[in-house]
Amino acid sequence: MSYETPRRLALAQQARHTLLDLLPTRELWPEPQLMAAADLDPPLFHRVMQELLTGGLAHRHLSLDGLSRLASYCVPATPGGPSGGTVLTADARRVYEHLSGKPDTAPHIRDVLGLSPLAVAHALDLLYQARLVTCRYVGQLNIYCGVL
Repeated sequence: MSYETPRRLALAQQARHTLLDLLPTRELWPEPQLMAAADLDPPLFHRVMQELLTGGLAHRHLSLDGLSRLASYCVPATPGGPSGGTVLTADARRVYEHLSGKPDTAPHIRDVLGLSPLAVAHALDLLYQARLVTCRYVGQLNIYCGVL
């Protein structure tokens, strides 16, 4: 039995279109600002964003401020060669080499390479900006893959 009513389905579809229209207007949207700009309540926003993330139509970017994890969203980078101007750190090169062998999660990358969570997050950000890594979502799990 489905708990979805025609009205709820229509609201979700409208929210999806609104978010897909808003996402490309900024390089990075902090979650509270995107939710406010779309004029969506938190449950509907999170439901639709999860669908967009799972479908590869949006990318979640986590910033570590020392106290909490702040989510922002953007349009996924197009896989392909490095974008100009991105300088890779030694950690980013190690993470890329690791991801060239197989897809992996940030916590497992951290454990295998002996890096701090912040170092892994920074390396993945650089690789994402350079279009050397893609991210696929399985529920709340981010799975990173090196682009060859």
